Amino acid sequence: MNCLINKGLLLIISPLLVLLTVLPLAVACEPSAPLRVQNRTDLTLSISVNHTTGNYYMGDVASGEEIKNSHPLIGRFGAFPIEARDAQGNLVYSNEYTLRQLEEELHWKVVIPPLEDK
Repeated sequence: MNCLINKGLLLIISPLLVLLTVLPLAVACEPSAPLRVQNRTDLTLSISVNHTTGNYYMGDVASGEEIKNSHPLIGRFGAFPIEARDAQGNLVYSNEYTLRQLEEELHWKVVIPPLEDK
């Protein structure tokens, strides 16, 4: 009798333990956006992504160079406003991209074009 109770209890508890172990891993392992930003200006720029999950500073990228996203998660839904600022903090580039634009049109690569003379 005890053996049957133990087996029944094991059949109930085992799936619960598996679910409690796998579910947090599945949520935590959401793929990060493999974003790359190329700087075609003559300036060193500070790149940030403002997303529904918060403001994320990617880093500084020199003229003619490219920076890759190293943040473990910036989310995969909603809009991705990408901003670039010069050394004085002036906004020199700002554009909002959808997930579809980044994935299908840009292949996760944003190019900041040369600045126009004012």
